[in-house]
Amino acid sequence: MRAQVNNPFSGGKPQQFDEFSGLRSPREADSPNRQHLKHENNAKSLNQALMASRQLISTMNRLRTRGGGQMTGAGWRWQVPFELDPTVAVPGPDGNGTMTAVYISKLNPLAVVGMTDLVSNTTVVACQGIWLANQAVPATAGGKYNVPVFPYPPGAAVLGGGKFLMGTTAPSGTPLIGDLDLIDPTSGAPIRFWTYLGDVT
Repeated sequence: MRAQVNNPFSGGKPQQFDEFSGLRSPREADSPNRQHLKHENNAKSLNQALMASRQLISTMNRLRTRGGGQMTGAGWRWQVPFELDPTVAVPGPDGNGTMTAVYISKLNPLAVVGMTDLVSNTTVVACQGIWLANQAVPATAGGKYNVPVFPYPPGAAVLGGGKFLMGTTAPSGTPLIGDLDLIDPTSGAPIRFWTYLGDVT
């Protein structure tokens, strides 16, 4: 169902001023003695239009910042071209926390044959669909890449802690550290490079 949008410019047309003849009665609407009434009405209409314009500009600015700007979604922006290319580095979130989105089609080599993942050091085949880069993803080096993988790789909640998979350990700490906040138990670096948003159907 489409949302109702009220038209702020609902006022009538401006009143027209006509040439006045000295032979006509001063009581007529076109009389110079009554022109001030038309001026007042036009001033009111102009003020209403000005207020409506300010309201629309404010609403547009609010909606634009909600998406993060041109070529964006809610808190993310598309890398162009959209298709993920391991030979091209993907930037991490900017200063506003806006992430970069990429797409993996079903015939992308990452989704067909996969690539050696830097985290697990094993060959990983990625899921086709839309992915968000949680942190900067460098281009492939030595045939290895931070391959988008789902379910997400296991990690630890604290440095030196044991690895665990999603859904196997309750979140802990203040603030809570859970499945999507896991780190490498050896280096302490965030283990999750990508967030999977699903496929386009």
